[in-house]
Order: sequence, then structure tokens, then C-alpha cells
Amino acid sequence: MNILGKLDRYIGRGFMAPFLLATMAIVGLYLVADAFSSLPEFLREAGSFTEAMGRIGKIYLLRIPTFLAPVLPIAMLVGASYGVSQLTGNNEITAMKASGLSFWRILTPIYALGVVIALLGLANREMLVPPVERIARPAMQEWTGHGEVYEQVVMLWESEDTLFSLRYNTTRHKARNVLIVKKLPDGSSERATAAEAEAAPGGWLLKKAVLKGETSVPEMLWKSSMRPRDLETELLPADVRPIKVLRRMMATIQQDTESDSGDKASRLHPLLVEYYQRLAYPFSGIVLMALGIPFVVGHERIQRSRMLGTGVCVIIAMVFYAVQFFCAKLGQMSMLPPSVAAFLPLIIFGGIGLYMLDAIHS
Repeated sequence: MNILGKLDRYIGRGFMAPFLLATMAIVGLYLVADAFSSLPEFLREAGSFTEAMGRIGKIYLLRIPTFLAPVLPIAMLVGASYGVSQLTGNNEITAMKASGLSFWRILTPIYALGVVIALLGLANREMLVPPVERIARPAMQEWTGHGEVYEQVVMLWESEDTLFSLRYNTTRHKARNVLIVKKLPDGSSERATAAEAEAAPGGWLLKKAVLKGETSVPEMLWKSSMRPRDLETELLPADVRPIKVLRRMMATIQQDTESDSGDKASRLHPLLVEYYQRLAYPFSGIVLMALGIPFVVGHERIQRSRMLGTGVCVIIAMVFYAVQFFCAKLGQMSMLPPSVAAFLPLIIFGGIGLYMLDAIHS
């Protein structure tokens, strides 16, 4: 048992070293490419080149968890391919099989680490990325000259059975064109509009408010547990919103009684696709690993050339994400059920990977 433990650690290290290297390299490329594309706007708004570079450094160091999210499945593919390639090239897999270990048992530590990384990746997307982007987004808007933009938000705050519709500025933390509709226990509703609003202790301070379409007041406090961070999270791009926000947005659309079914479906389906893709995300790296390993084990030429191995990993990832993108578009256009659009690429490529692995094993 001790020998197997040492062997598992040895195989695990062979996977982790290229995985970590690939993660750092790809995240670095993402950061540099994105920062370079935004550099002219940073330079325009900054007082000097040094100030602009300082702002870029702060923003992009903070956003490392965001760039890490799409990279992990690709890095898992690279780590598994290189790890198994090393074992195969040194004839270690042959020696392990000769000692009585099955091919699936040899791969166990790699897939065990893959599952852990996939779960950590999901935790990163749900727990780190949203607050990081909520902090970074206003700063980036301010430092690139977009700090005065007010974005439309329509949100159902379920704990208070209240619908908020407003235009919100994440830099100033202020709202305009505010409409609030609260359902009361007797089935009626309480309604307020305001020209402006800002957060205050215990709720929101409404300015130039009108209650029930009749009574005008210069200022009033609307009591609510909803805070600026809730609005700012709602305004995040779809791919960085947490699952609970996606659910809340879908509930808001479903309770919209003023839109027809076609309009509601056109707004709901993209959110449903993103929701199911988020649930499918942890499996992406596992599927890519299942695709990459057979190519390495089954082709001696790929084992000998790291450049060729890297190229194969890139091609596998590109094909997988192209199919995933195509299925997502079909789901958003209601041509595929959202759950099918999210999981179909995993089913197709996972099946191919398992078939190829089984062929090698036999």
C-alpha cells in the first residue's frame, strides 16, 4: 500500500508540474493581451505613463481569479497530456502494467487531482470572481473614462417581494429613473418613483419621489435590505455572475407580466444557457483530459515532441470550445433546450474520450 501511495504521488507530481506551468503561462498571456487592448484608454485618462501602468497593475493583479476561470480546463488538459506523455516516453506505464496495475488505476491520481481542481475552479467562479469583478469594474470604468455611464437594472428582490427598476452607476453608487413596486400581503402593491436614489442606512434615499403616482416628496427613505453590492453584482457580465444572481434574474423575467411570451423567452433563454453552462463547467476539464490522454499514449511521435504535444492540446481545446460555443448559440436562439445546449458538448466529447481510453486500455 505504501508503494502505491508513493506511485500515486509520483504520477500526481508529473501532472501538477505542467498543469501549474500551463496555468501561469496562459493566465499571463490573457492578462497581457487584455491590458494591452485597454492601454490607450488608461493612458488617456491618467496624468502620466507611470500612473497609467500603476492603475493597470492594480486592476489586473486583482482580476487574476477572473482570468483563471476559463484557463483551468485547458491547463488540466495540458497537465494530463504532458504527465502521461512523460510516463509513456520513459516506458513507465508499461512497467506499471507489468506489475499488475490496470491503465485506469494508473490514471486514478491524475483524475483525482482533476476533480479537486475542477471543484476549486467552480468555487473560484462562484465565490472569488463576482466580488473581484464588483471591485475592479467600477475602478476600470473610472480609469478608462467610462465612469459616468448609468446602466439599466431590473431586479426582483425576493426576500421583500419587491421589484426594482432603475439606471445605476457603479462608480458613483447612485441611481436614476427609479421605479419600485412592492407586493403587499393583501394582494395590492405599493409603488414609488424617484428621479434619483442613493444608498442610506436602512435602505435607499429617494429624491424627488412620487408615491402611488400621486404624493410628491423631496426626499424619503425606502426601507430595504438590498445594498449597492447587490445591484453591482447584477450588472456584471453574464459569465462572471454567480449562480444565485442568474436564478434571481430568471425569476424576475418569469414574473414580468407586461412582456409577451416571445419576448420573455428571448431574454430568459440566454440566462438559462449560462446557468446550465455554469453547472457543466466543472466537467469541462475532466472531459478535455479524457480527450488528450489517448492522443499522447497512442502516438509515439506526439510523445517525443513537446511542441507537437502542445499543438495537439491547443487543437483539442479549440474544437471543444467551438462546439460548446455553437451549442450555446443554438440554445440562446431556442433551437436547443438550454440544458441540452450546455451539456451536449460534454456528452459528445466525453463519450469519444472514454471510447478512446477504453480502446487503449484493451
